[in-house]
Amino acid sequence: MTSDFDLGVEGGLLVTSRGRRRANIYVRDGTIAAITNERQPAREVVSAVDLLVMPGMVDAHVHLMDPGAPEREDFPTGTAAAARAGVTSIVEHSHITPVRTDDRLKEKIDYVGKRARIDYALAAHAWPGDVEAAVEVWRAGAAFVKAFTCRTHGIPAHDAAELHRLFAGLEEVDGVCLVHCEDESLTAEAERVLHLAGRSDGAIVFEWRNRDAELLATSTTALMAQRTGARVVIAHASNPEIAAIAHQHRSAGARLWVETCPQYFMLFEHEAIDWGALRKFTPPARARTDADLAQMWRCLAEGQFDIVSSDHAPSTIEQKQESIWEAHFGLPGLDTTICVLLDAAHRGLISYERVAEVYSERPGEALRFVPQQRPTRAGIGRRPGPGGSPGPLDRRRRGHHLQGGLVSVFGSRDARSRGRHVLERQPGGLGRAGGRRAGRRQVPAGCRSLAAPWQVMERAGKPIGELEKLNGVVLIMEGDSVTFQHAAGMAERSSVMRCTQDTRFQLASVSKQFTAAAILMLVERGVLSVAIRSIAGSRAVHQPGER
Repeated sequence: MTSDFDLGVEGGLLVTSRGRRRANIYVRDGTIAAITNERQPAREVVSAVDLLVMPGMVDAHVHLMDPGAPEREDFPTGTAAAARAGVTSIVEHSHITPVRTDDRLKEKIDYVGKRARIDYALAAHAWPGDVEAAVEVWRAGAAFVKAFTCRTHGIPAHDAAELHRLFAGLEEVDGVCLVHCEDESLTAEAERVLHLAGRSDGAIVFEWRNRDAELLATSTTALMAQRTGARVVIAHASNPEIAAIAHQHRSAGARLWVETCPQYFMLFEHEAIDWGALRKFTPPARARTDADLAQMWRCLAEGQFDIVSSDHAPSTIEQKQESIWEAHFGLPGLDTTICVLLDAAHRGLISYERVAEVYSERPGEALRFVPQQRPTRAGIGRRPGPGGSPGPLDRRRRGHHLQGGLVSVFGSRDARSRGRHVLERQPGGLGRAGGRRAGRRQVPAGCRSLAAPWQVMERAGKPIGELEKLNGVVLIMEGDSVTFQHAAGMAERSSVMRCTQDTRFQLASVSKQFTAAAILMLVERGVLSVAIRSIAGSRAVHQPGER
């Protein structure tokens, strides 16, 4: 019988924001065409038994530095890292060569071409005093237009008046604005004082880019969004107070979304003192205690944050070894964000449904890719309508390369976008790009080890659910070489303190066997002697017939 579908993903536990169920997914012409309990004929079948099947993740805040500084990251390696982690779409904008006009956007679309391994969209930057250019670049196909409220990466700041004008202009075309919220006057004054004091220690990161600067700029941004009616996303919210401000203005009618990033759920403020530029990102980490991290997770679980993005902004290690003032802002995150979220779901801090919502569905909603990024509905991501005219869901006319029908099967050996291989997981490297870019490349640094847990699970024949039972550290060595190491779960159940490679565990009675072995080794050497009767007297040993 002729197969009606190109691909079937069968037997998995399908997870979306609306729940989970056992189902089979079938793809035709790059689009999810059917979700059913019944098996259907397909030319290719992927077994997802004992695995979670989740939407392809959408990372809506990525900096690949390409063109401009490809030594930090480029499209082939950056999108390969994303694919390895189950991210099938990204929205990219670079501060190295900011896109400000429709002509620059078209040039970048041509430059990227088919160099990306996954689907992508490109965003642009707004410049104070040039609302017209921001409107035109949105019309030309930018995923969003980004504005800064303090000078960062060489991009000038919008004050309240400029922000109001920008929002009003974008509202007329129903455009989306992503705003980096840190107040220029407060950060500039802090920078001046720190320079006068001759400071160059890591603590300048959070003293310079301080909490009050973020809160003040967020309040201004939220108010301007409410007054103008513009669609606004608050970028990389570092603490729960940001979500509270947004909630207040949303209740008054503002069209606001709040994005946050994994570093704010994992890292502490004081780490900048020890790690220096390796913890230089902005806004900086705000958590000071385990309770602060726990509150962040509660806010995410309860829906106070709408979107999780990586804010992926890598540097070379040499660049991060420059002075704290000169080193680049930013952390890598494309290949770690999903690991952080799934680990949290394993530990019960958030649900798997929430992972699908904040890292796939809500980014699509905020950036107007809906319903393309609702990958569990049959018939999404339609082709152009009759006569070749663009259908209502076809965004390619706006310069986007995001498509619907995205599926990632976590725990399998391949990731797929539009039904085709994005990569094949093979020892030592990546397989061919799924129609976007042919050829083979080595796995970028940092990807290989993060993919290993899924491969180890497959070799051991363990379903993904088994990871939920692990609280500890795994180390596998071949001779003197470490082939795999992974930390998962909680070091302490009473808090959200995570296991790391350096976690020290209380061995308790486990140490007794080592103590006994050490004593017997000393007996063998004649250093000690053991009299069994003196250790366990006759009355301490149970004898047959005794009560």
